[in-house]
This record gives sequence, structure tokens and C-alpha cells, in this order.
Amino acid sequence: MAGRRGTPATILAVLALVGLPGPLSCTKSDAPPGTGAPADARAAGTPDPARGWKAIARTPVSSSSPAFAIGGRTLRLPDDLAAVARHYQTRPACPSTGGWAGRNVHVADNARLGTQLLRDGKVQYGGYPPVPMSISSLQWNENPFSNRSWQWHHHQLIAVHHLLAASAQDKNPDALDAAKDIVRSWAAANYAPVFPSPMSWNDHSTAYRLRTLLCLFDHLRAAAVADPAFTALLLQMIDSHCHVLADDAFFLRHTNHGFHQASILFWAACEFPELAGARSWLQLSRERIREEVAFMFTPEGVHVENSPSYHIWLLGALEEYLLMSGRASDPAVEALIDGAWLYAAHVLQPDGRLPLVGDTESRDFSARRSTTTTPAYQHFLYSATGGATGARPMAADAVFPRSGYAVFRDRWHDAGRFGETVYLFFKCSFLADYHRHDDDLSIVLWAYGEDWLIDSGLYDYEESHPLRRYMRSPEAHTTVVVEGARAIRRVSELPAPGSGIIEHGTENGRSFVTGRSLMYRGYRVQRRVEYMRPGSIVLRDAVTPAATGADRRASFTLLFHVPEDKHVEITADDRITVASSRGHSLSFDVKPTPRCITLVAGDRNAGAGPGSWLSKTITKIEPSRCIRIEFAGTWVSACTLTLQPCAGTAARDDSSGPPVRGAGPETVDDGRP
Repeated sequence: MAGRRGTPATILAVLALVGLPGPLSCTKSDAPPGTGAPADARAAGTPDPARGWKAIARTPVSSSSPAFAIGGRTLRLPDDLAAVARHYQTRPACPSTGGWAGRNVHVADNARLGTQLLRDGKVQYGGYPPVPMSISSLQWNENPFSNRSWQWHHHQLIAVHHLLAASAQDKNPDALDAAKDIVRSWAAANYAPVFPSPMSWNDHSTAYRLRTLLCLFDHLRAAAVADPAFTALLLQMIDSHCHVLADDAFFLRHTNHGFHQASILFWAACEFPELAGARSWLQLSRERIREEVAFMFTPEGVHVENSPSYHIWLLGALEEYLLMSGRASDPAVEALIDGAWLYAAHVLQPDGRLPLVGDTESRDFSARRSTTTTPAYQHFLYSATGGATGARPMAADAVFPRSGYAVFRDRWHDAGRFGETVYLFFKCSFLADYHRHDDDLSIVLWAYGEDWLIDSGLYDYEESHPLRRYMRSPEAHTTVVVEGARAIRRVSELPAPGSGIIEHGTENGRSFVTGRSLMYRGYRVQRRVEYMRPGSIVLRDAVTPAATGADRRASFTLLFHVPEDKHVEITADDRITVASSRGHSLSFDVKPTPRCITLVAGDRNAGAGPGSWLSKTITKIEPSRCIRIEFAGTWVSACTLTLQPCAGTAARDDSSGPPVRGAGPETVDDGRP
């Protein structure tokens, strides 16, 4: 899974803060009180790490006997339950759990869903419709949509979040009783020789389920709920989940899943320092987090998993960890976070949404907020609020060459005029396998308040579904397709020097970026994007057979995906015009003369068949249109795109200002780390 990036000094400085360099030794000074439980404090029934996570998961949790170091004594469940319960009832709460629950659990929409479950007997997860659910008859193999993502939510125990929010809002005791019944039901069915679902002990759902258990324990403690038997069950489940997450065979290295596994294990160890394993879990989780941060963010602060939405989510997860660890206010950490917010400020479209690149959904990210006060976060606020708050970014364009992204704007408009913006996004990045689409050299264009050239979204995480396969393929992106060539999906198979940005800067009043892709086996594809303010774009594409076995007959296709609401006209002399109902237009001038130009579209009546499709929300699709410009007998092309606003729309040229960060042009060394 790992890419070939090295670990620059800037990242090493951050790692020293989030996890300490080199082998860790968890001393009393950096461990919470009570983590000094002796190694022999484990009772006979306590999960033994040497047994492995499968043995733990396949043994009834009621037979485990977690050990606690409390008041200078070693207490064990179930014999010392009364003393353990009394300790947690009087001990101050962990602020991490209460703070996270306040921001993410006790919110209005969760309370609504909890009330819906209690009143109507229906559960609803993510973007899926509500479905009936009887808590008393749960089997934990439920899968009403034949969809692993729905089951993933189900086994996180997201319904418990909903019920906790309803309990906090309405003070309804039935909500807490229902939450406890769900946990009891899950434990009875899933600590078993045969798991009822692939998501029972999935690497990601298990980490998130532990987070749910932590929130439930904190809620019950705060509500002074006296239920000794359930308290014992909850503590046994928390302890066993920690042992499972600590197992190296269970840990999913170099993924966002691995980061969440490590950070939630750290959270649990801080929340329950009295548990016998807490000291080792703290040390292990810090070591893992150090490695995951080194992998998942580039030196520019950009998340490597191919999707702007995952950048935002993992940035938030990193900030949560830094708050828990007390390491948020350090210059090296702030530099990484600042770079991450700078990318977020530029990648966010003027409508507050992210381009549907990789596994990104069309959500409004304009309300996303940070726990930091770095300068770039102020730029994100300006971008997210349409100029109403925050600080205007210093440059209209931003290129992140080591990460493989560029974003051009005509200018940063004043508040109230963001709809006039011309926004152009470019991607040529292949640094990780996760959430990877075949989208090197792809572009997204948003202008004058609407989408023009789009990406197609994710549709679903069911990799066998035809629409999911389409969404990840080159055919779903506004990019270059080498006919007959197979796209590489794994970084480990990518030939050196890999895909990425090789040049960027300004030249003769133009902002430009050049990307090189090696994702097509046997071919090298290069695209130069030139942007002339306010609304002219030139794409210069070149394909080179780079391997002995490559087909050297010149044949490639340019794809331009446009929304269904656009009118597309293709004339006999190969002129293309895309027009909107608002009177704006986008024209294409293509050289050399293509073999043919065709327009394909998804057909609502034909269902999810051939054509062009857009997925703004998981499991939902709508037709889009794709302009296919096919070339034969040549390996190069130039396509000029010209935006023409309708009369009365301001299109001010702000090219006199500094358009990009730093001086250009700049060539990126192929040996970049």
C-alpha cells in the first residue's frame, strides 16, 4: 500500500510531536494516572494478546475478566464490579469523550433519527432511506440494500448515537434502554465462532464501534444510571475491543482506517488508564499514529487518498487526536495543519462544495470548522463563507506539486460576488491505493454559479457493482483515455518516476501546470493546462508509447463530462458549444481535426446502462453527458475552451494581481520524495 515518498524533515518534526521519534517508552510522566498495572494483573479470563484477535472475537465476552488498577489494588470483573462501578461513577469524566460526543453525537439530526427509531421502529444510516428495525429481533446479518456500506454503519452501532442524542434532548429513559438493548444484542450475536456479517469485526467498523461504546459509557456515567450488569458488559466490551485493535494482524497500515484504529485505541487508553493494557496501548497507538501521519499527508499537508472529502475528514480526525494528546499548540504541528487548511481553502468550490473527485459526495462543506487558528484556516473561512468572514487568500491560484493538485481562479471575489468566480481544478496524483480512481490529468470547471465540466462521484463502495466500476474507470472522468490500454490501480505497480506534476508557474500572462501520468500500462500521457483570465483554458495533451509491448497505433480520446442541464451542440465542422439556461456558454476549439466527436448520455429509462452518469450522493445516480473527442493518426492534441458569460455578468480580468504562490515557472524534480 505504501507509496515511494520519503519522509522530509518537516514531517519528521511533526512526527516527533504526535508520537515521539524512535522507540517509545511510556513513562509515568507521560502516562495517565493508574497505567502502572502490573503485567500479572490479568485474570485468567482476560483477553490474552497472544491469542490473536479472532480468538478474542470468537469467545463470549461475558467470560472475560478485565483487570483494573484502582486505589493501589488490582480489581477484576466480575468479582469486584461494585468497586469498579463506584470508581467510574465518582471519577472525573474524560473531556475528550464528552467533547467529541457534544460535537458529533448530541446533534439535532441524530436526535430526530433516535426519535424516529423509538416512535416508528425505523433506522436510517447515512444517505440510505429509513428501514424497519426491531431491536428485540436483531440478527446482525441485516442488509436491506445488499450493501456493505449500510452494514458498516450498522455494526458501528450508529443507532446508539441516535438514541443518545434523543436521550439528551428529550430525557426519555426509553432511549437509553433501547441503546443498551442494541449493545447487548450485538455482543450476544457477534462474539461467536461464526460472525453473522463481514462487518462484525471489520477493521474500520470495529474502531468506530469502540468509539460508540466510549460515548455510551460516558453518557451513562453522566446520567448516573445504575445498572451493574450492563456496566460490566460495557467494560468487558471496551477492554476486548482494545485488545483486538492492538493486534498487529488486525491493524490496517497506511490507510485512513489504520489512523482511526490507532487514534481511537489511544482515546480508549486515555479514557480508561486503569485497565491493565492501557500503558502498552498508549505506546503502541502513538507509534502507529506517527507512522500513519507520515504516510497520509504530503509535506504540503495534503491527504494522499485521492479524494478531497477524505482530506477534510482526516484533517478533522488529526485535529481531534492532537486535542486529546495535548499536542495541538506546537509550531511544527501548526505548519502541517496550516498546509492542510490552505489546500482545503483552495479546493473548496465557490458554492461551498468539493469537486466530486475520487470518493467524494456532493456535501456542503462550508460549515466545516477547525479547532485551530492557523492563518490558512482564516483563508478557508473566507472560501467557505463566500468572503463573509476570514481572510482573503493572498493568491488566486495554488499549486501543490508534491501532492499532484492545482486550483486556478479568476480571482478571490468579494462577499456577495462569489457566484461570478471561475474555478478550475486539476489532478495528477497517484500516491496511495485507497479511494483511487483512474483520474490522472482530470479537470473540473465551475463558473458563473454552475458546474460546466464535472467528475462523476463515487456511487457506492460495492466494488463489484457495474456503476462502481464505471465511476472508478477513466470513462467517468474529464481526462485522456488511451484506447485499449489498461489502467494501473496500485502504486506498487506504477513505473518510476510515477504520476505527478512536473512543471507549473506563469508565462506570458498565463498560469499553467503540466502533469505526467503513467497510469496506463505501457504509455506516458502528459497534459499541460493553461489558464488565461478570466475564462480561457487550453489543454495540450500528448501520448507516448513508453514500453516495448505498447500498441503504437495512435488512438486516444478526450472526455468532457457535463451536467444534464447543459445543452450541447456539435456542428459539422467540429465546433462544440455547451450552453446553460442562464445564457452562459462554453465553446471548444479542437486541433488537429479529430476522427470523430460524439455525445453520449445516461438514459433514465434504460437504467444504469452504458452512457454518462453522475453520483452526487451515495447509491444515487442521475444522467450526465459526455463529449468524446477521438483522435487517430496522432499522439498530440490541443483544445481551447472559452467561457462566455451572458450579458450583464461581470467577468473582470484581475490578471494584474499575483496569480500563484511563489515565482514561476517551476520544474518539479522527478526524484521528489
